[in-house]
Amino acid sequence: VKVAISTVSETNAIKNLDRDGHGWNFDKRRAEAREAWEQALSAIDVKAPEDVRKNFYTAMYHAMMAPNLAMDVNGQYRGPDYEVHNADGFTFYSTWSLWDVYRAQQPLMAFVQPPQRINDLVNSLLASQKYSPYGILPVWAYQGLETWCMIGYHAVAVIADAYMKGIRGYPLDQALQAMVATATYGPYGDLADYMRLGYVPIDREPGAASKTLEYAFDDWTIAQMAQGMG
Repeated sequence: VKVAISTVSETNAIKNLDRDGHGWNFDKRRAEAREAWEQALSAIDVKAPEDVRKNFYTAMYHAMMAPNLAMDVNGQYRGPDYEVHNADGFTFYSTWSLWDVYRAQQPLMAFVQPPQRINDLVNSLLASQKYSPYGILPVWAYQGLETWCMIGYHAVAVIADAYMKGIRGYPLDQALQAMVATATYGPYGDLADYMRLGYVPIDREPGAASKTLEYAFDDWTIAQMAQGMG
């Protein structure tokens, strides 16, 4: 059985199937997939007992499962405004579990993935901000759509991390503007009080201490990038 999906249309799903699922040579497809994963996992070479190596590379494989490709072979994707857009000059990725990944998984990806992949990730974040009804970067995006899961605005940390590592294949001014716009959108998570008081008051917002901590870290990452840009 061959299966294809699209966030845009059934027609696009068929186009995806025609491109990615061409032919019925299962063994050839399996070999191609294995070769791709061998190349990705070879970014780190571990010399250890077999059970340790198996544990390490299994964890690394899991770490590389997302963000994942979220556009069709013709470049179309579904944005946070529920409209169809076209990725111009970059590959669109989604499934941004940002609260879960900004501390370790995404910084790791910036070390072990090709720079172009990281640039695509940042450009995907910026595209989502461009088409967001609220003008903010993704919080927890799935297949291009916002789920509003978890707290903070950790896309800013992902972008700042890429910048600080010298990965800069995206419009820097636009990136910084998107980060600041996200950090100053008052209705989100009581940012209005946070900007006014320097903390989130518990009588106004649940999880106030956690949100204050997350916002403070995110703002610090914005400051590092702004300082680096002069």
